[in-house]
This record gives sequence, structure tokens and C-alpha cells, in this order.
Amino acid sequence: MSGGAAGVTDPSVELLAYTATFGSGFSATVAVENGRARRNGIAGGPVYGGQELPDLVANLNVAQGWGSAQIMGAIHQVRHNVAGVAVDDELGWAIGAGVNVRLPMIAAGDALWLQATYADGATSYVGAPTTVTEFGVGINDAYLNAAGTSLSTTEAWSIMAAFRHFWTPTIWQDIQGSYGEVDAPAVPAVAAVGPVLTGTNADYTWWQLGTRLNWRPVSGLTFSADVVYTEIDADVTFRSYNDGTLVALPVTNDDGSRWEGRLRIQRDF
Repeated sequence: MSGGAAGVTDPSVELLAYTATFGSGFSATVAVENGRARRNGIAGGPVYGGQELPDLVANLNVAQGWGSAQIMGAIHQVRHNVAGVAVDDELGWAIGAGVNVRLPMIAAGDALWLQATYADGATSYVGAPTTVTEFGVGINDAYLNAAGTSLSTTEAWSIMAAFRHFWTPTIWQDIQGSYGEVDAPAVPAVAAVGPVLTGTNADYTWWQLGTRLNWRPVSGLTFSADVVYTEIDADVTFRSYNDGTLVALPVTNDDGSRWEGRLRIQRDF
């Protein structure tokens, strides 16, 4: 989908992985990955420090004639770089499950995908959107409290469903929907300080709905058109920056949305 489908995430990252196959369609993979690709920041002043522990990622998968299913998990180090502050690193984690069901009884190539993910201190694995037309929402893996003595991690979860239908052997459509929530450990008190600037850490819910229409007139050539709607409902009201400066524009509502569209021509050789 245009801008990427929320609720799923698959960045390019350096890794070392091993996959073991057990027969009857069962397999398991264990990977050591560069955790920098999975950092969503630390609120409260500090930024991430150097990486001492890479992300540890694993999954158990089964593939059968009806489709496939998988459970997966990850461990992610949350480490700040504040000099002279004695605070233990936190280990964030994420867990998820997904299933792909083939539906040839509807049409050849039809399929359904379902996935759910929960994360604590490893919010990148949830794939939550952070920007809409009216404002942007800050999402961080953790928050360093004002005393500089402890890290509190952010919790988040998402669910996603996608369906592919072939109208003809050369024309098919993908429909995707997702929903999720972010529970930030430190949120500004709107009643006390008024609207906050865009990008501030906030609790919020979000949802997304999109579709893509594809046409493959000949082998190796595909025309695609897609449109995606995303909405974020935050627990605070926002002011926006003016061209990145501290001059605040008028207050926005606590919810915002965006539309995205894309036309694509792909030629494979």
C-alpha cells in the first residue's frame, strides 16, 4: 500500500539467521539483528546509546496446503546515553502471531492474512503510524523520568487483516485494514498546560483502511493503483510547528487523518 501498511513492519536490516526444518511443513528461525533499525527513541531528554545487545528474533512456522501460520517474538535493548546517570538498561520485547489462509474455492490465488502483535519497549515491531495531515504523534520505546533514575517502557499493540481477490487471472485486488493502540508512560496533562506541540509523546489509537488494484497484461509487467486512509485519535490536543520553528499554528483537534494514493508501473526481467 502507499506509504506502507500499518500494523506490519519488515525493514531491511543486517542480520545473521539460522532456519531449522522439522518436516511436515514445520520450521523455526532464530536471528541476531541490528537493533538500530528498530529504535523509536527515548523520551525525557536522552537518546539511544551505543548498541550493546543486538535484537534477538525468533519464529516458529508451519506451511500446509491450506496456507501457513507463524508465532514470533523479539527482544530489544533500550539503552540511553545520559552520562553519570546510574540506571539499568531495559529489555523491550514483542510477540505476535499470524496466519495466511488460501481461498481457491473463491478464485485461484485468493488468500486471507491475519496478524496480531503486542510490544513493550519495542514499539517498532507494532508498525503504528505517527503522522496525519493535522499533526504528528511522538512514539518512543521508553521514557526517562524527571529524576533520571528509571526508564518506563511504552506498550503498544496492533491487529491487521488483508484479503486478496482475483477478479480475472490478470486483474486482482488487495484490501487491508488495521487497528492499534499506543500506551505512553508519560503524557502531558492537557487540562493543566493546554495544547501541546506536535510530536509530543501521547497515548493514542489509530486505524487504517486501504485497497490496491493490480493489472498484469503480460508476464513481468504490472500496473497498480492504491489508496489508503489513516486516522489517529490522540488523548491530547496539538499545536503544529510552523516550518519546523517554535512558532505555533492554531490548535488542532485530538484526532486527525490523511489520504494517500499511488500509481505504479513495475517491469520485472
